[in-house]
Amino acid sequence: MVAVRVGAAHAADPRPGLAERREHGGRAPAWGDWLATWLPGWQDLLRLGIGLTQAALAWVGSAAPWIVWTVWGLGCAALLGIAGLLSLLLKLALPKPAPAPAGTA
Repeated sequence: MVAVRVGAAHAADPRPGLAERREHGGRAPAWGDWLATWLPGWQDLLRLGIGLTQAALAWVGSAAPWIVWTVWGLGCAALLGIAGLLSLLLKLALPKPAPAPAGTA
């Protein structure tokens, strides 16, 4: 892993960056030069980030069926659980019907 080797004094003093801009005729230097000035080792970090992204996408691609079925199953279980709780709340909240008088029927 590449550590950032830019000290606080380098970030607080913009003169090196301005001098570099003057060297390029007042226009901004190439991105690679600019990044190398402020973030040494940026190419190694970029390679590491690309490698990690590819590995994560490969894992998600291979595990996609399991992920989909798990999310679907958890969603169905949650839906059924909420439906059961709401049914129970309705049963408890609604008034009970009065019993029929004894002489009728």
